[in-house]
This record gives sequence, C-alpha cells and structure tokens, in this order.
Amino acid sequence: MPTSPPHTPGPAAPAAPAPLALVRATADVLPLLDAVALAPYEQDRAARLAPGQQRDDYLAAHVLVRVCAARLLGVDPAVLVLGQRCAGCGGEDHGRPFLRGLPGVGVSLSHTRGAVAAAAGPGPVGVDVEDAVDAVFSPGWPPACWPPRNSPRSGPPPTPHGPSSACGRARSPW
Repeated sequence: MPTSPPHTPGPAAPAAPAPLALVRATADVLPLLDAVALAPYEQDRAARLAPGQQRDDYLAAHVLVRVCAARLLGVDPAVLVLGQRCAGCGGEDHGRPFLRGLPGVGVSLSHTRGAVAAAAGPGPVGVDVEDAVDAVFSPGWPPACWPPRNSPRSGPPPTPHGPSSACGRARSPW
C-alpha cells in the first residue's frame, strides 16, 4: 500500500483584515477635509449642494470613508482615490463607491443630518446611518435588546401592554 509523504505546511498566508466601520459626528470629521484630495466629481457634487448641513454631511462622509480605508490598509488617507460607479447606467459620478487601484477592498459610506458612517474591508461591505432625531425608542424593550453596559436602568423594563399581552413586552416602533 503506497503511502503519501507527510504534508509539510508552507508559510501561512497573511490573514485578511477584518472589516472596519466608523460612525462619527459630521463636525468631528470636517477638520480632516484638508488631509484628503477629493476627486473632481466629488468637488462638483459638493459645489452643487447648498452650503450648510447637507454639504457638510456629504463632504464628511467622503472624508471618513478614506480614513476608514486608510486605517484598514495602514496607509495615509491622502493616497486613496475614491471613485463611484453606477451599476445601472455606468455613470461615474454616483453609485457604489470603490477605491481606484484597489479592487479587493470594498468601501461604503452613508450620511444623514449631523452624522456620517463609513466601512472598509476585504470584499464588499455596506454601512448605513439613519436620522434618529424623530425616532421613538421604547423604554419597555426587553433587557436582551440593551447591552448591559448601556442599559438605561437595572432590572426588567416595564411592560406597557400588561401581563395579559400576547408577548408580555413592548412592541418595536418599527
């Protein structure tokens, strides 16, 4: 019976970096604007937005996605060139963002009033930030919904539907 030689493992391949996501207040990111070079399409789009919160949010998101990818890759954010491509029309001034010259790195960005989010990782990633100003958060959500260190109270939350309720706990506002 032939035997195969024992397997000798070669050098281990470097592990792919874990995806990274960042969420920040727009005002905290804007001071970094001068540290990156926005692409012409980004400059044009920002110029079309009225000065104020919407423009600031747009610019901050485009800065934060570079900061996020730079942290993932261990490079200076200024060397990263962001592009966008629409899968529907092929336009390059909107659509899914990508890093030029780095096809294996996925990036995503999002912005809302006063907040921005970005993600970067090996392969496709996604991030979204929504306006929570008018959201209603029920204080009666079950304790499992609250991480213990962030719990607004100790002990079980009240059940606004009473003990006869079908679920015995608050219903989500969504």
